[in-house]
Amino acid sequence: GADALEKIYNMICDYNDGNITDAEINKSLDEIIASKRAVKIEIEYEGTEKKTVLIPLPLFLMLMAYLFLKRRKKTEPTPEEPPIEDTPEDDEPETPEPTTPKPGTPEPITPEPGTVPRIPDIENIPDPVKTVEPPKKETKEYEEMEEETIINDLYVYFDNPETALRGINYRRMVYEMDRDFEKFENETDRENYLAHVILKNWREHDIESRKAAGVSESELEKGLDYENNPSQIIWAKMHAKAMIENVERIRELREKGETADYLSVLEKQTEEMIRRRALRGAAE
Repeated sequence: GADALEKIYNMICDYNDGNITDAEINKSLDEIIASKRAVKIEIEYEGTEKKTVLIPLPLFLMLMAYLFLKRRKKTEPTPEEPPIEDTPEDDEPETPEPTTPKPGTPEPITPEPGTVPRIPDIENIPDPVKTVEPPKKETKEYEEMEEETIINDLYVYFDNPETALRGINYRRMVYEMDRDFEKFENETDRENYLAHVILKNWREHDIESRKAAGVSESELEKGLDYENNPSQIIWAKMHAKAMIENVERIRELREKGETADYLSVLEKQTEEMIRRRALRGAAE
């Protein structure tokens, strides 16, 4: 059967068409639609038939979020993460296995069996990357940046083969952070390190994009000093925070004996951001 959003949508269609005979339901819908900003949608069917639907803005935003996520799930099957096998007890930390990338995506770097994962180099991180900070949590500015980061960038490009081949492979970054998680002394080191990696990858991607566009060699790196650009650093840190949260959720599931893929966790993060954005928009 239809889920809650589909039932609401169908009920609003019936309301607009005058097909609801229950007086109490009609009265409630009158109050809801009259008291909220609404979006008028004109739907054209095959042929010449058209249908106009008036949907309250909060419900419209949630409906669009639902359709967006449903469409991606249909077109992009979620790869399953292979279970992590138990290793003999020794002094070496458990190394998570990478999930299977989509075709065209570079393979994640997998440590050789029996070796200790590399220790991330945090000594060469530029000072601006260490000192520039995003807005404070719980502020509207922070929430909007977090939503933009997860909904419109991480979720869209997480397994994108083209961006991966040009230098931005978010799946690999998340996997490597998962692999090296315990090698950092604290959360700040993780965030600064990952933000630096992201900045370097963004720069590499933009250089490759300029090459593909035919930009001259002398112009390739102009304006790409992202490691000293406060705005770019802030956005990189917002990405780092979201990706580290993804890893933390994966590790929690793993401790419970559950299996999940990085993308399936990112989908949940995205749903949370879309829901929060819609509710905030409804309240404003």
